[in-house]
Amino acid sequence: MQSDPVAGPTLDDIQRAEATEILRQMKARPQCNRVMGCPGLVTLSNYGRAAVPLAVEAVEAEPRADGYWLLQLVRLLGQLDDDRALPLLHRLSVTPGRWEVRIRATQALAHLARPASLAVLEDTLSRASEGGNIALEAAARFALSRVAPSRAAAERAALVDLVPRDRQGLAATPPIILDILIEIVREARLPRALHGVRLASRSDNRFVRKQALKTLAALQDTGGIPYALERVEDPIPSIRRQALTTLQTITGMRTMTRPRQWRQWCERNGLATVPE
Repeated sequence: MQSDPVAGPTLDDIQRAEATEILRQMKARPQCNRVMGCPGLVTLSNYGRAAVPLAVEAVEAEPRADGYWLLQLVRLLGQLDDDRALPLLHRLSVTPGRWEVRIRATQALAHLARPASLAVLEDTLSRASEGGNIALEAAARFALSRVAPSRAAAERAALVDLVPRDRQGLAATPPIILDILIEIVREARLPRALHGVRLASRSDNRFVRKQALKTLAALQDTGGIPYALERVEDPIPSIRRQALTTLQTITGMRTMTRPRQWRQWCERNGLATVPE
């Protein structure tokens, strides 16, 4: 690995060739999609900050590409904590194009939490509010709560208000928007929004159900136990597994691995029934 004291670490020739091949494979849908995930992203992340220049190049070359890999690269740029990603992320968050890219870029800026992003995020929030883009507004408010600590309480309160709180609100929200909102609840750690997340675990959409279970686990929501118990018999195997993981994470009891064990435990503790 090479290093520039000003620009940051970079890949050497061998690493760059390896990373380029990983990117090529990621662009093939069977290798990187919403259902199966994106294993190549884990390999790229192992290069650390040295992967940033190559990731930036790949996104800049195809900023409107119709592929899950693009969203995952933008996400990675937020995780690697490198200022070299800022110019690209700033452009993506305010430039009309593939709508989900704007949201993921704004989320990435939230993770980087650099003061230099303040003006861009304010612009993003203004555009999102005017256009009725709830998911982008949520991402912008989350980012502003991290970039501008003095505004954190107000932005977090406004963010909670964006999350549906009842069945009618959930039904009126497109699943992909709901999926993003629930993810942001997890990232921002908003316990006040958990009631809507619990209800979302019963969604007809598989991605929303799984996202909700992950969020209940991350926030260790004891009120979510009956909802997670319901999902241990979900028709989707990956959601059944996530439901078990959620129950284990919330309770701290990792020795119980079978649905029957959890049902018996929940019944003994009065946690088996979802409140009306």
